[in-house]
Amino acid sequence: MRLWAQDTCHRVPLTPIFILNNPTLLPGPGCSSTFRGVPYWYPASTEMLTFFLSPCTNYLVNDTSYIAGTKQSPVVGILPIVPQPVPDGKGVIAVGDYGFAPGSIHVNPTYKSFASTCLTQILQKDSLYRFDFYAGFGEQGNQYIQLSNDYLGPQFSTTRETFGLFGMADCSGVDNPVGFYGCVGRIGWIPLGEVTVTGVRGHWTKASMFFTPPIDVAAISIGPSCDTNFSNLPFFSTANGKTYSSNRYAFFLDSLQFYAAVAPPPLVNLVSGDSCAADVVLGFQPAVYYARSSLQWFQGDSLLGGETGDQITIPHGASGADTFRCRVQNDSLCLVSNPIVVDWVPVPGPAALGSPDTTVCQSDTLVLRDAADSNLSFRYQWQDGSTLPFLTVTQPGTYSVSITDACGTTTAQKVVRFAVCDYEVFVPNAFSPNNDGHNDLFRATFFHPPTRFLLQVFSRDGLELYSSRDPGRGWDGNFGRQRQPAGTYIWTVRYTDGKGKERSLTGTVILVR
Repeated sequence: MRLWAQDTCHRVPLTPIFILNNPTLLPGPGCSSTFRGVPYWYPASTEMLTFFLSPCTNYLVNDTSYIAGTKQSPVVGILPIVPQPVPDGKGVIAVGDYGFAPGSIHVNPTYKSFASTCLTQILQKDSLYRFDFYAGFGEQGNQYIQLSNDYLGPQFSTTRETFGLFGMADCSGVDNPVGFYGCVGRIGWIPLGEVTVTGVRGHWTKASMFFTPPIDVAAISIGPSCDTNFSNLPFFSTANGKTYSSNRYAFFLDSLQFYAAVAPPPLVNLVSGDSCAADVVLGFQPAVYYARSSLQWFQGDSLLGGETGDQITIPHGASGADTFRCRVQNDSLCLVSNPIVVDWVPVPGPAALGSPDTTVCQSDTLVLRDAADSNLSFRYQWQDGSTLPFLTVTQPGTYSVSITDACGTTTAQKVVRFAVCDYEVFVPNAFSPNNDGHNDLFRATFFHPPTRFLLQVFSRDGLELYSSRDPGRGWDGNFGRQRQPAGTYIWTVRYTDGKGKERSLTGTVILVR
């Protein structure tokens, strides 16, 4: 569970748990700073190097190690300068983020490096934890290393970076890194949480993330999150006439520490109802534990006024998904629950065809359709056997349609009458948008300008392709920037004539290409 990004509620009683081997990154025997040599910690990929820097080298990596790294992977850069002082004065992890895209030229969302380790104690499923660490943002140095005709060039730290924590159910992949490029989220690890840290070059910034593991976690990996960042810098630069990769960044990690919450994580569950029901009931758990706390429900980012109980009833909304959360607060804690999504299915109703009867003008064509079904999820069965989402009517009578979706079937009907009309409007039955100056637009022409006007054009599937309230404008045969194919389209015109009478016309038009 990631805490609600828009909410500043991050307070909970915690106790430190010491489950990391070598949390201060003390180096093994010898004195070196390289991509090997720190006990219990390993890179997640052999193609994206993770460096371990030692205080005995003043956190500097020698040229030999960099050259050895380039033989293993071509995505290597000279690390930024480690900010001083280092938080715990001992070892430092250096991770790279090459998932940057300058414009649309180069996209490497999975080019990340991570440090992984096996825990001494399992992080338990559905328990609430906090992970603290320091993120170091380094300045760019001035060192270059000759590599054939190219350079190995210096990196620096962007001052805003998102770090991710990942978990694995066992330790099988920790000391056996995968030999290809890839974010750990794509090679057997699952995301636990992430946090965006805004830092300053030459300084360390403390960061925290709350999370609730969806499984029991025996191993963790930390590094840049599995995203793509966008940069205005060129991917390649030159120095002394030599080319080097410049759009690569590295960051430092130190002082890693886990904390366990003494309170259970707040959860929201579905109590009753489903996507088709008239309403659903959501419940906050564990309500008994938080009995003396104040609760507040949210829909999306919006507070739901008056909804402060441990259950909430949500009436059926329009089709689509709504997200709900509950915040719990007392003197010692403030937490936001997991988000729960209610995905409403549109429910067909007996009024799908509008008013139960209508009168249209003689010689006009009326198109019956379910204007509410914008997502085309309904299935139709008209009384004449047609299964299209509309029915063309030229004769008076009673017309009915059965409408079915995942929530069931309903029947709607409409009585259609025809009468003599006195309106003065011309709507063509065909047009040809070929820019020849003749019939390039489909529009209604009035002998007397209407006081109010609306023209709509629909595809045969019921998708609205055009609408305008200006009778001087017309449809050019496009939807957005896409030319629509030749064929028959449905139109409706609603307007108020010079006598103040509201008129409504419906018909079809042929688009000629």
